[in-house]
Amino acid sequence: MLILDSLKTKNPVEKFGKDLALWINPRLSSKTFNNNSISQINDLSDNGKNAVQGTATNQPTYTPGGYAGLPYLNFTSANSQRLIASNIKVGGIQTLVFFGSRTNSGKIFGGCSWNVYGWQVYCTDSLIVIQVCKSGANSTVQVSASIPQTEIHLAVVVDNTNLKTKFYLYGKKVGNDQSYSWAYAENSAVSAGIFSQTDASGYVNGKLYNYYLVNRELTPSEIAQDYYEWSKYRIL
Repeated sequence: MLILDSLKTKNPVEKFGKDLALWINPRLSSKTFNNNSISQINDLSDNGKNAVQGTATNQPTYTPGGYAGLPYLNFTSANSQRLIASNIKVGGIQTLVFFGSRTNSGKIFGGCSWNVYGWQVYCTDSLIVIQVCKSGANSTVQVSASIPQTEIHLAVVVDNTNLKTKFYLYGKKVGNDQSYSWAYAENSAVSAGIFSQTDASGYVNGKLYNYYLVNRELTPSEIAQDYYEWSKYRIL
């Protein structure tokens, strides 16, 4: 069992158990290197949904010391860099929690084989945007927020039962719940990109320190506690 060594607290495996769909952390995850690039980073959940990229030019790079001296993965959009964790079941209610940074309109989560099923989220300087995909079309919802091009803590909830989304930035809820137009297919096995898959908005520029996906809605107090622990103790 993984134990975070910075604080006596529960890690995502211990907190969420079977509800944890995916957990990627460049410090804790096992990695496969291609020189300074990453061709695979292993899932820390019990599901073994390792994120991979076989094309060398599309592989993100690994940097050993960033925020608080922690390692991160760096994605460059000009090189179409992304990692894909395949065959993750979607549907019901899911919460994504992310710590990292982005440049320009960088994607944080590509939750679908684009124009098929699922959802994805990205940020601009002034918006957090979720697109829900179904059969070649997408429904877009967004909230206004000031998004710096530095490290951020972001959490989003996608409720595919009630067609609602919620947004949290730095542990606090942003805006009102937003409704989208249709439910995507429940339990469709899709690819979950660690950052992005290709679409009209392009690939991401940004850094990834920690990323996990939970198959239930995290409560506001759980999200606030998650941010508090990382900001105070830097447990990533």
